Amino acid sequence: MKAVVATAMDRMRALETEHRALDERLRVLSRRAYLTPDEQREASELKRKKLFAKDRLYALVRDEVGQS
Repeated sequence: MKAVVATAMDRMRALETEHRALDERLRVLSRRAYLTPDEQREASELKRKKLFAKDRLYALVRDEVGQS
């Protein structure tokens, strides 16, 4: 059981780290006065990935709480 909890915690930490990294890159882009079309696409992709990471994190938390 402890191994399962440790694995879940590791996945949660990895998702949180991924979410923070995506958020930081978005902040860098948002500070610019103008975004090139490539940067606009990157920002859209980052937002999508960030939301997906958050959804996976919430799903993991929900599943772990449901198993408790």
